[in-house]
Amino acid sequence: TSISVLTGIAFDGSQFVASSVTGSFFGSSSGTNWFNTSGTTQTLTGPLRDLIYTNETFLVVNDMQVATSTDGRSWTNRSSITNFGDGDYLESVVYGNGRYVAGSYYRAIFTSTDGLTWTRPVLELPNSPNWGAVSGLAYGNGVFVGVVNNSYGEILTSADGLAWTSPLLNTNRT
Repeated sequence: TSISVLTGIAFDGSQFVASSVTGSFFGSSSGTNWFNTSGTTQTLTGPLRDLIYTNETFLVVNDMQVATSTDGRSWTNRSSITNFGDGDYLESVVYGNGRYVAGSYYRAIFTSTDGLTWTRPVLELPNSPNWGAVSGLAYGNGVFVGVVNNSYGEILTSADGLAWTSPLLNTNRT
């Protein structure tokens, strides 16, 4: 079986689950042999963008939805997003320090403490044009870090996932 464009992968301690742009999920216990795990209870439509596993739950984001699964097969739509604007499409997600953070188009950030109810705490980030999606997020050493896919090579940082700065990226190495 061929798998189309994959967009995210997570591991729960016993199985890998991968998400795809076609909206399907795939699973593997070994990482070598994969099978379609898309359950009949899946309520998501459109391309899946990013996938994480935390707090004994898989969480996936797609354009305008968030869904969770405890087994990687049956998914429940959990979307309850406030301040979701026209053109806001979720692209990335991370969990750290008790908070979920999702990145979107137009450099928008959405946060949640439970993965169920999401808000948009920052309407516009400083020091850059307001275009480009927050296409990747990570959490480590007490800091959330995001990358924006615009022509500026922009990096975003936040200690709490709520207030963000956009430090200049120095690409000149000496």
